[in-house]
Amino acid sequence: MTPRTKKILALTGALVLGTAVFFVVRQYRKLMQYRLGVKGLKIRNISATNVLFDLYLTFSNDSDIGFTIKNQYYEVYLNGKYISKLTNAMPVAVNPKATSTIPVVVNLNPADISKAVGKNWASLLLQPSSVVMEIRMRLNVSLWGIGIPIKNIYKTTLAEMLKSK
Repeated sequence: MTPRTKKILALTGALVLGTAVFFVVRQYRKLMQYRLGVKGLKIRNISATNVLFDLYLTFSNDSDIGFTIKNQYYEVYLNGKYISKLTNAMPVAVNPKATSTIPVVVNLNPADISKAVGKNWASLLLQPSSVVMEIRMRLNVSLWGIGIPIKNIYKTTLAEMLKSK
């Protein structure tokens, strides 16, 4: 192999590597500009000892990269007071350039909620717009076999959650 051929191969390799790094960094930046939201809420059961509902979150991915959310961890607060932690180990595929739905099963004991909100229990039902729900999320994502944690804090009112579709 001549020295000229070696230079051409080295430059070609550097160009290919540089292009690949540029693409990966650009897509990673787009991926980290995700948007989370609440799509809806489906109540399964309400009783004196159990509130069971499905919470549907949306994950908007503007990147060209699809990935899998391996597991999810949530801490739920009402008006700044800790209510519960939730985990979900069900894998969820997030497609590129799409909004995907992330289902989360929520199972709460009303007594725990009552302890957290105290005498303000009636406000949950009578004034849902005054009840601020904060969800601290940690999603563990698998991208090209590499685990990446994604953290976010989502705040909304109970009224907004109940009227969402």
